Amino acid sequence: MNMFAYDCQNPIPPESEADGAIHRCTEDDVEDFVNFLVLFHEEVDVDRKSLIEYRQDAENIARTGMLYFWVNDQGRKIASCQYAPTGDMASINFVYTQKAFRRMHYAENLVYQVTKIVQDSGYTPMLYTNADYVASNACYEKIGYVMREKLCTLGGDV
Repeated sequence: MNMFAYDCQNPIPPESEADGAIHRCTEDDVEDFVNFLVLFHEEVDVDRKSLIEYRQDAENIARTGMLYFWVNDQGRKIASCQYAPTGDMASINFVYTQKAFRRMHYAENLVYQVTKIVQDSGYTPMLYTNADYVASNACYEKIGYVMREKLCTLGGDV
């Protein structure tokens, strides 16, 4: 996997609005978050864990208050996005949209909203991406992320 590093000094509001709104993950959302963790890790096929381990992770992350969902107008959690502060920066991660809802601007709107939360909290938003995933990189660039570094190539054969 080829990795890029992005940061965002000036977030740009999305041109396309998605139905629904941002929702901060709470302990009441743990089971939904467990489902997201399972789907995400099955799709990327890395760091797979047991359901018990995913539940522990979900409970711990929910307590931080730094994970968000995009909930559509029908009340369904469509996408997820988390941030993790380190020093004066905060890494945007766990950006995931359920397959049936991709290319409908949910992730774009959610990442923008989380980026604003991060920036308003005094951190510089940044993220690492799979350089080969053109759609997600285009999404980030549309909302103001600028690629700063081509990092490395990660592979399964060591």
